[in-house]
Amino acid sequence: MKKILVFDHSAVVDLYRERERILKNKFGYDIEMVIPFHWMEGSKDTKANKNDYFKIYLASTFLTNNVPLFIYNPFTVIKALLKSKPDIIDIHEEPYSLSCIEIIFLKSIFSRKSKVVFYSAQNILKRYPFPFNLFEKIAYKCSKAAYTCSSEVTSVLIKKGYKKKIMEIPLGIDEKLYRPGIDIEDINKKYDLDSFTIGFIGRIEYQKGIFDLIEALNLMKEYKWKCIIVGNGSSLSDVKKKVEEYWLADRVIFTGAVVPEDIPLYMNAMDVLIVPSRTTSNWKEQFGRVIAEAMACGLPVIGSDSGAIPEVIGSGGVIFKEGDIDGLKNSMIKLMENKEYRERLKKNALEKVKQYSWNSISRQFDELYSYIIKE
Repeated sequence: MKKILVFDHSAVVDLYRERERILKNKFGYDIEMVIPFHWMEGSKDTKANKNDYFKIYLASTFLTNNVPLFIYNPFTVIKALLKSKPDIIDIHEEPYSLSCIEIIFLKSIFSRKSKVVFYSAQNILKRYPFPFNLFEKIAYKCSKAAYTCSSEVTSVLIKKGYKKKIMEIPLGIDEKLYRPGIDIEDINKKYDLDSFTIGFIGRIEYQKGIFDLIEALNLMKEYKWKCIIVGNGSSLSDVKKKVEEYWLADRVIFTGAVVPEDIPLYMNAMDVLIVPSRTTSNWKEQFGRVIAEAMACGLPVIGSDSGAIPEVIGSGGVIFKEGDIDGLKNSMIKLMENKEYRERLKKNALEKVKQYSWNSISRQFDELYSYIIKE
């Protein structure tokens, strides 16, 4: 039985550990994980639950919630390396990050025979300053393979000189949780959702395109709709001011951040999900797991062409040019007025999302791990 030690800050969310459960129970890997005590996920500070089908080491972290700069408690890392004696160390952190170089350094002392694979979601070609450029080169040299969440990320790794095996493996979703047909009577009553419902789920930040959505809604006042915005963020107060300014307060609902387990309920109450992300000088949409989750609920998605959004949506929704307010407005109106079109997109979404199931993802990781073990 091959032993895999996984480091993943996002695994504080119980739902995001389904890959490891399947790899253990279906593919026979001996899995152990190192995860933080807590991490900000989905606009909420999430505390990790260590009870699972496999051993989990909870680690305190320094500079928590800062992906490139945080590190795990080195004593916890050393303990996990010594007890686990892994064949493969799966570092679900960026290769330039402090946490990645920390794990590689400690591995070189306490678990020298272990083979390393790392993850990247960086889809902008960046030249990092010292010492991060050095960290990146060390990760490239010390790893046996890498996995990415989109073709854009793979292209960046290749352009930066990574010559080893790269597998594109999308982020996974739980099809048992994210599904159509969930009872939404209570949520409809709570928010009085009696018309076409437009949804937004995510961080309330400029780069997420939330202001573009409000501008588009302002051009649709003559239509019957409601909009439900799920999430929190630094731009929330400014967005609410804009909603008030446009006299949309009776039609735009703010729920705040909700626990991940409740997201499918909100998705089932929506008729369309809007993902209007805007590319900035140092960020563009890297994947957009909420897109896959929405499609699993049979929810059509209207997304901008920022980053990986078109790749993730495929035929399960509509793409508009980022920042094109009229394009977003027209896409929403077409979905609102054409039920047959909506149903066709729903069918496409449910078909497309099969590639994001945890079973599909786990099969690809089995292939990746098998390759590394043979190397």
